[in-house]
Amino acid sequence: MRWRGKDNVTASFYPDQEPAVQPPESFAADAGRKRPWLRRARRAREAARTLLLVLLAGWGAFALARDLAGMVAGEARGPVTAEEPAPVALARCEGSLAEARAHAGRKPQDAAAWGRVASLELRRAELLALVAYETRHGPDWRHVWTAPPDAVRWRAHFLREDRHGCLARASDAARMAVQREREPARRRQAFELLASARAGLGDARAEAAALAGAVRAAPEDAALWLRLAEACGRAGQFARSEAARARGLALLDGDERAR
Repeated sequence: MRWRGKDNVTASFYPDQEPAVQPPESFAADAGRKRPWLRRARRAREAARTLLLVLLAGWGAFALARDLAGMVAGEARGPVTAEEPAPVALARCEGSLAEARAHAGRKPQDAAAWGRVASLELRRAELLALVAYETRHGPDWRHVWTAPPDAVRWRAHFLREDRHGCLARASDAARMAVQREREPARRRQAFELLASARAGLGDARAEAAALAGAVRAAPEDAALWLRLAEACGRAGQFARSEAARARGLALLDGDERAR
């Protein structure tokens, strides 16, 4: 047995084993060509990660500056009272409404009880609209890209649908109050509750009819006449609208002269 060097040692002891096959030179060249692509892909991932971190940091700084500006503005205006969260206010309103309904059921001839039911139904409708808006379109990170809808139009559409039946029940309760009330000031309030419920439902004619009852109970109230003029205009009753507006403006002029 002759020793022919390092490459023949394995072949001498294991004659049946073939020597290890070396990869062709083209394979090595291909691997060398792929490495720059891998390095560029890795650099691109790092750049994207860095850009994302910069954007997040910038948005955080903007939110902090906005909050600080709000705090400074609030201090300049004076002490700010903490508002009750809408879901909590809604829960309180529903509790009061349940009590008012029970009271009206026990005393169906009590006009004030029905007026309270109507008022609380109107408040519940408003709070439901507020909670729904905050839930669907409240401030969060998504609004960096998509602005929420116009709040006034969204509220009007939500109230007009009246999915919870609040405004329909408010209308019924206000009518019960109108039928039972004899004192002019309270009768006027009942008519105004009815007008508010019908306005929320988008029924301008019924709103105008209710306001006409209110001005009959309080004919010297200029604001009521002007509100009636607006309702008549939305209902297409333009002659009545102009007459009501003229009456309201005349009352306002009289008040100015009396001062």
